[in-house]
Amino acid sequence: MNWLIVTPEQNSELDAINNSHPFQKCLPVETADGILVTTADKISSEYWADWHNWLSSLTPFEGKPIWPKQNENS
Repeated sequence: MNWLIVTPEQNSELDAINNSHPFQKCLPVETADGILVTTADKISSEYWADWHNWLSSLTPFEGKPIWPKQNENS
């Protein structure tokens, strides 16, 4: 799976797009390094058509993201 980096500025743009879609949200996830990412697969999905311009503006994440370890008591 390929990932795209979401900067703080781009996250603000994302909030504006998400706010216009009450039943559909694109939510980035945070890596263990604190980088926000979203899947690049959304670019080719018609479901995410209203996000395509925004998604196309993102920088590809190099390598494979490392996810934070989940607390076993969660």
